[in-house]
Amino acid sequence: MKRNRFLFVIALVAVLIISTCTGAKPGIAKEEGNTNYNIEVVVDASGSLNETDPENNRYTAIDIFLQSLREKGNNVGAVVFTSQIEADTGLSEMNSKNSKEKLSNQIKEYVPDRGDTNIGIALQTAIDNLNAVNNGSENIILLLSDGNTDMGSADANENSLAIERSAIERCISDGIKVYGICLNSDSTANLQEFKDMTSLTSGAFLEVKSSENLVAALKDFYGQIFKTKFILDMKTIKDGVATKSIEVPSY
Repeated sequence: MKRNRFLFVIALVAVLIISTCTGAKPGIAKEEGNTNYNIEVVVDASGSLNETDPENNRYTAIDIFLQSLREKGNNVGAVVFTSQIEADTGLSEMNSKNSKEKLSNQIKEYVPDRGDTNIGIALQTAIDNLNAVNNGSENIILLLSDGNTDMGSADANENSLAIERSAIERCISDGIKVYGICLNSDSTANLQEFKDMTSLTSGAFLEVKSSENLVAALKDFYGQIFKTKFILDMKTIKDGVATKSIEVPSY
């Protein structure tokens, strides 16, 4: 019995030495049977974002979401919108750190300077992109806005909302889930608009009162979509010594 315990201790020490030398991170479960996704990140760039998110926390949240993705099997694109489409990247595979950084930079290129918010046309564009790819992966729209549809006039609003209703019907028929985050810092947004488009498509909705909470909101959605959660891990950065705590997704 003593000999068996001695051999077990020796084996355990060997594993710890290998982990330290190679920078391996114990405690992170391996990915098994994960579903791949096509994700369109739909980002509001109306002028009000300069006031509701002056520190650009939405970009930090999107960066974390993208960098957390597995580097195989997931395709992500972005639609940046105001009253019109300001940027449409199309879908591409997030297969490296560079591909994720490239998409992140494309999202940041347009600087908000207009007031109108045309969610309907943004959803239609995202749906077109998702339906253009036939790879068997599940389709997701991730919408981030600081308000509801606002086109400056009643007629323009109704036209945009009609397009939005059509987009929701397409999502239902095509099996596209909408996950929506509303940055409702001044408590004036029509939350029912978000709730309808997310509940009818079997997605999810989160209201955020402060832009500082956008990172937590996107982490929540990441966990819901990929059926995982973020755990605290130690990052080895020099000479095998762990000196920095980070959060990583655990599959």
